[in-house]
This record gives sequence, structure tokens and C-alpha cells, in this order.
Amino acid sequence: MTADKTRVLHILKHFRPTFTGEGIFTERLTPAMDALAPDVEHEVLAVATPDPAERSAVHAAFRRVVYLTKRPTPYPVQQVRLWLWLLRNLHRYGVVHVHTHVDRYFLAYFLAKLFGKRLLLSATLDDSVPGLERTYRPAFRPLVRRFLSVFDAFVAISGKLHGETEAAMPGKSHLIPIGIAIPELDAGRRRAVRARLGIAADELVLVFVGGICERKDPFFLVQRLPEIRTYCPKVKLLLVGPILERDYHQSIVDYIDRHDLSEHVEFVGEVTDPYPLFEAADLMTFASHLEGFGTVVIEAMAHGLPVVVRDLPGVNDFFVRNGETGFRFTEPEGYLAALRRLIENPALRRRIGAAGRRFAIDHFDMAKIAAAYLRLYGVPMPAAPAAPARHPRQDLAAMRSATSASAANDSLSPGTARLTRTGAR
Repeated sequence: MTADKTRVLHILKHFRPTFTGEGIFTERLTPAMDALAPDVEHEVLAVATPDPAERSAVHAAFRRVVYLTKRPTPYPVQQVRLWLWLLRNLHRYGVVHVHTHVDRYFLAYFLAKLFGKRLLLSATLDDSVPGLERTYRPAFRPLVRRFLSVFDAFVAISGKLHGETEAAMPGKSHLIPIGIAIPELDAGRRRAVRARLGIAADELVLVFVGGICERKDPFFLVQRLPEIRTYCPKVKLLLVGPILERDYHQSIVDYIDRHDLSEHVEFVGEVTDPYPLFEAADLMTFASHLEGFGTVVIEAMAHGLPVVVRDLPGVNDFFVRNGETGFRFTEPEGYLAALRRLIENPALRRRIGAAGRRFAIDHFDMAKIAAAYLRLYGVPMPAAPAAPARHPRQDLAAMRSATSASAANDSLSPGTARLTRTGAR
């Protein structure tokens, strides 16, 4: 590595094609960092995901992607392979960014410090320093905190995670939210997308983006539809995401059949790019019980959609401000009341949608977030990047014809341009 280059090693437990939200964000973030600092190289080390037979074109965002295993491997074997790989390769890097706690024995982290590397750890769900400590037996927790202190910095994506880590490691926690590419809005394109998806002009579309599982709780949204239909008979709910829990999905399908909702709910499946579906929608609804951040909510806000989301204190209360950029709810009555206000008042939808978009641009633009990470890596950055990161427009047919695998690698088959009905078992 030459003196004028910084090479960053991103360590993740799971990566494409079976990766989690942090892997997705790392993919999206890297091109923005490249644009700001082209001399900084980024490589990925995937610890648990087996090497796929075919490498995705998305890997082009990184100089190199290394998979430690070719098949599912027991955790102790993974760890030994990780340590040996680091011993052979750490000299090539200036920064090691651990995106999830991959080494419960801490040896990988000690090796990084022994080699003199800047060492970072991200917290993205419930894995703040106290959260990680709670995964160990009480007798070991003081030692775990001492071991975690070898990290030079901790990245927290929400105020809740930042507060917890800062209390445990004063001065080391850095609040850097998830960044997004800002879309350019086009009313003509919205009409075209709705037409391609078979959505009538007078239908009011709610969109949910996330895995079909109990934690994300799209069933909650489906169960509210009978009451919503009493005053909005042409409501349609798009459920966009992979089926992660088959029994849970079946419960939703059974409910839809019992309540004659097949014309009002669509299982879209997983898509490579949800942005066209945000363009087609009128409102974004999100009932998840646990999130590290909730990226899809700010993506919807960036599209000018009013959002109605379950209240997650310390996570989404920063950007979903009641009556200003959206509405938060804690119980079904609150959800229904907020949704009815928005459905029956198009002017309110426009006002809140516009405020949410301004907030997303001001706080979550990917170029600004990329600059924050580069500063943390030790790369000098100007106070403000010159231009926001814009989302590349993707053809709707291409969006519908490919799926990006989820953490469970379990997605619906890609559909055609028209949405897939829910009745199919």
C-alpha cells in the first residue's frame, strides 16, 4: 500500500447473496465514498457467507471481495480461518471496519491493533456496547467491556445506540445515520409506473417495504384494512420484501382470504430497487417492532411520501416528527387515526410529504454520510460535499426481473410488470 493510499477492510459476517441490511448499506455507501475519495480502496471480507458460484456485478463497488468459506462452516472453524487470514493480510490495510461483531473471542480485534490498524465497530440493531455485553454471561461482562475498548471508534446509526455506547465508552461513539440516494421526482414517471403495475388512477396505494416476518409485522397493516375500506374502498397495500417466515406469511394469506382482501393486498416479493414502488405509492406504512434505523422509511420520505410508522423511541423519533414529517403510533387506534387524516386530506399529505423530503435531503444524503465515514477513517474531507448523491433511475422491468437475496436467501420469484396476486399459495 503506497503512502498516498488508504485501504479499508470491511469485515461482515454475511454478504451477498445472503447478507443483512448492513451489507446492503455498505454496498450503497462505497460508490459515494469512491466519488469523494477515489484514492481510498475498499475491500470486503465475508466471514460466514459461503462463496457464491457466481459473483454479482455489485461486487464492482469493491476492489476485492473475499469469502472465507466455500460451504456452511461451524463457528470455531470460521474463527480460525478468520485469524489466519488476518495474520496473512492485515499488513495491506490502514483501517479495519468491523460491521458486525464477528469474533466473540476478540482475537481478530487484538490482531488488528497489534498490526497498528485503526479499528472501528458498527452498531446497527441492538448491538451497542451494552447490547453486546448482554450476549455474554454476567461474570464475563466486565472483561468484555475491557476487550471492546480496543476499538478506536464505534459507529451508531441511531440516537438510541449512540447514547448507550457513549455511556459505556465516553468519547468513542459517533452517530452516523444510514444514508440514501436522493431521488428526483417526476409526476409523469409516477403515472407511468402505476400504469405498468396495473394500479388504477383512483386507487390509493399504501406501501410497506421489509421482510415478511413477525418482527416487521406487515400482518398488522393487513388487519387494519377492513376498517380503512369503510371510508376508502379503493385502498391497496403493497407488501414489498422476501418471505422470511413461511408460517407467518400463510397467516396473512389466510386472513386475506377470510376477509375478501385479495383485490386490496399485493405481495410484490423482493426487488433489487424499491424506488419505483415508492413512486407509485401515496403513503408509506411501517409497523416493525425493532429496527436499528429503518432505512426504508427515510427512502419513502425522500420520495415525498407521508409516513405512518410504529414508534421506536431513540430510533425513528428523530426523523418521523408527529404532524410535521409523518406520524408515529403505538397502538392500532393511533395508526388508524393518523392514516385516516392523511387519506382524507390530500393537502396534508402533500405538506407532510414535502417536509419529510426536505428533512431526508438535509440529514441523510448519501454524499454527506460518505464524507462522515471517510473522516472517521482518517481521510481529510471538506465541511460539506458539493453535490447530493442522486439515485440512478432503474428501468421498472429490470427492477421486477431480478431479486437481491435477503439474509435468509428466501425471496419470492420475480414477477412481471404487473403485480402478483396474493391468492397463490
